[in-house]
Amino acid sequence: MTLRDEIAALQVRIAKAGADGEAWRASGRPEKYLEALSMADALELQLERLRQEGLRASKASGERRERR
Repeated sequence: MTLRDEIAALQVRIAKAGADGEAWRASGRPEKYLEALSMADALELQLERLRQEGLRASKASGERRERR
């Protein structure tokens, strides 16, 4: 799985967690709503880490090309 694939998969999971949270909120289940929000937050952090990893890898790759 490429970095882009991983990012796309996380974005799908974040969207689902957000939708689940809204459904739980609408149904009057605040504990489940908060659980879904926590999941979305955790996934957002993972996504940000992947993006940073990609930026670092891209920068390192560019630096290697410049040395040649």
